[in-house]
Amino acid sequence: MSEIEEAAAALAAVQADLPVAAALAEADRIDEILRQVAVLASESRNPLLTEAREKLTHARDTLRRTAGHWGAAGSHLDEYVVDVLGLTPAVGAMPTGAPVVDVATIDRATPPGWPDEPRGISTQKQARHVLGTREYAQRKDGPHGESAFFDVESADRLGREAWEKGLPAGKQRRHVRDYDFGYPVGVDGQGCYQTRVRAHLDRKGRLHAHPSGPVITRVRKDLS
Repeated sequence: MSEIEEAAAALAAVQADLPVAAALAEADRIDEILRQVAVLASESRNPLLTEAREKLTHARDTLRRTAGHWGAAGSHLDEYVVDVLGLTPAVGAMPTGAPVVDVATIDRATPPGWPDEPRGISTQKQARHVLGTREYAQRKDGPHGESAFFDVESADRLGREAWEKGLPAGKQRRHVRDYDFGYPVGVDGQGCYQTRVRAHLDRKGRLHAHPSGPVITRVRKDLS
């Protein structure tokens, strides 16, 4: 059995023991406990309460990140072990990206009065699109909170790269750029991979981004 097959088999076993819905439900239950602990903490200076809050918060965030990763694996375990775990397949299993476009030939000017380049990251808006954050937890069940990156570091890095390499979303949306990386960068609300990133620049030059576009739907190939 190859390294990829072994990793995929291990992931499949874990996936069976930790369903996405159950993990997210447990994270929501911990959120409720955290609210109760917060009330107690406001009435007491016991340092054990602070320690308990930290450990519960870590457990909740870990569950949400785990649920996102297992959901993203879904029926694409071969892609998952290649793209997220960094293993190299014997044959190409990476989804192909969009055709290369010479951005030098495209008018990428921002709207009049807007900064030409980002001056920083809008941390609050960005956190809405990162698995495990409080902002994502508050937004995940809403109509616009489906997509999320796996962690803050990749969110910031991929958002900046999408702005640098991407194309305007339209003539009326020149402050928004799209870029397809050709490999999974995050998940949609159902835990399916998304390869495209949409980066938004506001009038103050603050950037935030989120995975977007159609999910990977190709038929999974055998790992053998």
